[in-house]
Amino acid sequence: MFERYTEKARRVIFFARYEASQFGSPYIESEHLLLGLLREDKALTNRFLRSHASVESIRKQIEENTVIRERVSTSVDLPLSNECKRILDYAAEEAESLGHKHIGTEHLLLGLLREKECFAAAILGERGVKIEQARDEIIRVTEEKAAGEDRPKGPPRPRFARLLHRFLEMDEDEIEKLEARLREWEAEEKEKKTEEILTEMGAEKLPAGGPPRIDLYKIQSTTPLKTKLLRGLWHCFQPPFFKHTPRMLSPVRIFLLRLFGAKVGPACHIGAGVKVWVPWNLKMGERSSIGFDSEIYNFAPVEIGDHVVVSQRAYLCTSTHDHTHPHFPLVSSPIGVGSQAWIAAGVFIAPGVTVGEGAVIGACSVVTRSMPSWTVCAGNPCKPIKPREVKPAK
Repeated sequence: MFERYTEKARRVIFFARYEASQFGSPYIESEHLLLGLLREDKALTNRFLRSHASVESIRKQIEENTVIRERVSTSVDLPLSNECKRILDYAAEEAESLGHKHIGTEHLLLGLLREKECFAAAILGERGVKIEQARDEIIRVTEEKAAGEDRPKGPPRPRFARLLHRFLEMDEDEIEKLEARLREWEAEEKEKKTEEILTEMGAEKLPAGGPPRIDLYKIQSTTPLKTKLLRGLWHCFQPPFFKHTPRMLSPVRIFLLRLFGAKVGPACHIGAGVKVWVPWNLKMGERSSIGFDSEIYNFAPVEIGDHVVVSQRAYLCTSTHDHTHPHFPLVSSPIGVGSQAWIAAGVFIAPGVTVGEGAVIGACSVVTRSMPSWTVCAGNPCKPIKPREVKPAK
């Protein structure tokens, strides 16, 4: 169904499913698709929603107008609502009418706007996003991009050239004044941001000149009791069958993971010493492997495709803490690893990262942003190095 979808568009569907599960919805609705779009393609949404406040207000509006039920396990493959199916059909029609071979995030946005009666279209309409204007803007950007690829690179634009010339003519005193003013602006912005956070979160302040107070006594767990008990039961089973068992007992480890809600495809391998924190948040395709002593810290979903190798002592971490919040809450985002990818030994993958199909992540790399498909990547921070070329089998 999603063969023509770009990698970004597929991640929108992935995030929409995650949002639906967090609201306890039995279906993926238009508002979940919109939240997925906001999360994945910020450049697109910011083009039509001019401020960060608009993006945040959309999430708040959806939360206020949604009956939030008990969270659905992210291992459940939630279906699309009929409304969402029509939106995806509209997106395909928009791509075809624009002469595009792929279906991208821009077509999903047009699909949302065409389903005029849905909640997401109403939200966008309230913020002045109209389908005709959106379609014209997408056509304009596409044409400019195509023209830019065909046009040979010329000299810098006049405005930039004037600015560069003026900067080069500055003497040392003028440069020092400019640096001092930039530092002042940076300090003012930091102070303003800190005050906004303290006002929003209700944090106490120390006497003038002191830093904000971090109060961990006020932390309240939002995890349901049922989930806590299930996790406790899982941690009773995991140590004896995972840490202290030989390699050949991978089928036993897979059986236990499936018993606790993990979706593990056929012919997979789970090495000894692997630690999975939340099994029902793990999904693996067929013939994939997780090497010994790897850790899957998955308070948000981790989805691993087909024929993937996660080598020994890798760490896939879906959660971090909001260090700007006075109560230091846990913040989680899903991780995706595309089919035929290789995560080499000792790699750390940060929350919200997607490793593209066929990508190779070099040993001991620290991956803090998504990596492109069929690319060899490495380093701290991890960066693309060269295309991955697969030679024909002899």
